[in-house]
Amino acid sequence: MILIAVLLAAAAPVAAQESDANRPVDMMILIDNSCSMFPQNMIITGCDVWGSDPGFLRIIGADLFLARLGFGEPNEDQYQAGVISFGDTPTLISPLQPLTGIRDAIATKIANPRPGLATSLVPAMKMGYDELENSPNRKSSNLPAMVLITDGVPWPTEGQSEKDIENLVTQHEDVQLFVMLLQGAEKPSKDFQRYIQFWKSLETRYTSIFVYLIQNAAQIEETYNGIIAQIQSTIPTKGVTVTANQPLKFFVSQYLQKLVITIVRRSAGSLTNVVITDSQGKKIEPNSGGVGYFRGQQNPVEIYSITAPRLSDKVKNDYWTITSDNPVTVLVDREGTYRINVISPVVAPTEVANVFRSVERESPVDGVVVRMNLLTPDGVAVKDPQRIWGQITAPNGVVSSLADITTPDSDGVYTLRLSVATIFPDIMQQPGRFVLQINAGSAEQESTEPVPIASARLILDVGRAPYIRNIAPQPLECRPDWSGELRVSIGDYDATTEDKVHVAVSISGQRLPLSSKGAGIYSGDLTSLCQAQMAQLACSGEQNTTLTVLLDAVLLDGTVLPTQQRDTPLHVMAPACTATPYPTATPTPTPTPTPIPDRDKDGLNDAVDRCPDTWGLPSDHGCLPIGAMMGTIGGLVLMGTLGVFVWPWVKVRTVSPPPMGYLVVCREGERGAEPISIYDTGMIHRVSKIKIGSNPRRAHIVVDGMMDVEFIVERMANQVAIREIGDREPFAFFDQEVRLVRTSDPKLILKISSDSNKLGC
Repeated sequence: MILIAVLLAAAAPVAAQESDANRPVDMMILIDNSCSMFPQNMIITGCDVWGSDPGFLRIIGADLFLARLGFGEPNEDQYQAGVISFGDTPTLISPLQPLTGIRDAIATKIANPRPGLATSLVPAMKMGYDELENSPNRKSSNLPAMVLITDGVPWPTEGQSEKDIENLVTQHEDVQLFVMLLQGAEKPSKDFQRYIQFWKSLETRYTSIFVYLIQNAAQIEETYNGIIAQIQSTIPTKGVTVTANQPLKFFVSQYLQKLVITIVRRSAGSLTNVVITDSQGKKIEPNSGGVGYFRGQQNPVEIYSITAPRLSDKVKNDYWTITSDNPVTVLVDREGTYRINVISPVVAPTEVANVFRSVERESPVDGVVVRMNLLTPDGVAVKDPQRIWGQITAPNGVVSSLADITTPDSDGVYTLRLSVATIFPDIMQQPGRFVLQINAGSAEQESTEPVPIASARLILDVGRAPYIRNIAPQPLECRPDWSGELRVSIGDYDATTEDKVHVAVSISGQRLPLSSKGAGIYSGDLTSLCQAQMAQLACSGEQNTTLTVLLDAVLLDGTVLPTQQRDTPLHVMAPACTATPYPTATPTPTPTPTPIPDRDKDGLNDAVDRCPDTWGLPSDHGCLPIGAMMGTIGGLVLMGTLGVFVWPWVKVRTVSPPPMGYLVVCREGERGAEPISIYDTGMIHRVSKIKIGSNPRRAHIVVDGMMDVEFIVERMANQVAIREIGDREPFAFFDQEVRLVRTSDPKLILKISSDSNKLGC
């Protein structure tokens, strides 16, 4: 799966992160009806805990979920759902079946639950998994998923331990699991607090698990709606109470292409009249052009799905109004006209829309750099500045806010730099997973809680372990005149020992081990592999294939890492065809006159050349004027002087100045000298790309112990970047943050920053 994701990301990054329509879902809804969920007047003998959800908001929330799932989607008829109630024993209230036409009927089946003394969560999950595996209605093309709500630890505990739950989840990792943990009316017990942490830890280890903490029952409806939004790529908002005296005004941004308005009435048979008017005061009519509408007889939820042509540009960038003659709860969900596209690191889409996972483990040493842009449905980047904000969850579950970014570069690319070691210092000793919730834009002009236009969830696996950092040269070609070597650099090389690292390359099943050159550099001659590939082609033939780099390593503590692999495109070109000569008749030679000699070879024969022994100009009868000769020599000298001395001086002061920054050399923890100005070095040498290495003739900053030229510092996309020699792409950008760069000498480290005061060893 990772291989396919990398190839898709390289060939078509837009397609890799979004499809034309949301994938339909086969969803099982598991509802906890243990006695702790009920009001005191409904408890049964033996029940000593009650009141977590006395208003049956879990049932109303399930009604909302059943009404919203797939509604208004182009493939609405493909969405399916089933319901399981669990207390003493799980009960299949409604089997998995298409939702179209039965959204109201299922609401009737779940309307009057009865309390049970036990909390048979694991049997209920097993029943849900079984329905998703064996139901005759199961659609293999649909995304299998379960959503469950519970307010306590499973009881009895036999067969329902945390280990039993994790084993069950592991066996069904293909099923997306949305877990709603209701903390109840009172402060949760220590057992339930530990149980919450157990689920949160599963969320950080499994990309298929999503955990929602519900502080009180009033949040149940919003949480169900939030899960729908996650599945169907909309942005949810909190529920708002609308009454006859308190209408709701909400802003409709120019960047919205769809509105889903959910209205929850107090009862299914309520005669409540709700009116939605656009910014021009015109009412939204149910089932008119661009308006989808649902209102059931038993289901208390009413839904409007509003798109073009009703949601036209003339009614955007202004406020709409919702009024009601009786109290209702209203949720306004939005779908934007752009989405978040992650450029780097390389990510693979998960099964859930707008949730991505990094393909390779990221090193915490230099921090993690996330580059992204905002793309319209046709793949065009949005260059108008949009606010980027969000949160990052560390492996220990601690949540921190991300620093806002409001200015992209000239290509519309936003850069987010994460100092993961500062957020979670333990990441330098053991690997872990960070989860980023990234939001973009603002759908509300005035709001205490901003509503984004688009959001994405990015899962980053981070840890100090050897990883494949760079493959050079790029692009990689097999051609008849191949004479170079492939070079692979390994990051976090000091997390292992040299004899425990093995690097090889593979092309079409043929494998070639690479040799260590020291300090995480491995190389090998691809001639034999290339010749084998070219031999399969006809002359002048070409083909694209893949070269795979394989890395096997053992950590210092003895942990054997699974084989890592990284693919890079390889272009194979066979030798050019040689045309077969055909014999031709030999013509009878025509006698030619004896030529007049041209001794000075200036194009004039000696009969008309006034200077037959000296090369000259035809315009001067074969002689060369002294003035013209001196002028030509002088012009050449002047041009050479300008090209060698003057233009580089002008270039670094106008067109391409050197990057700003400072560098210090740390050898075994000791600083060798004062910080070196990268800018001043570039000005002295009159270059905008500063080379760092040990060869004084080739490097501008000379550091003993390094390779001849090992790194290049330059400006790239309005940022200061550092890359390895031979690589086109940088491995780090830096500004005021200190960037640590490991060199070919394990005792030697470079530190770079735009602030010289921060540089120390």
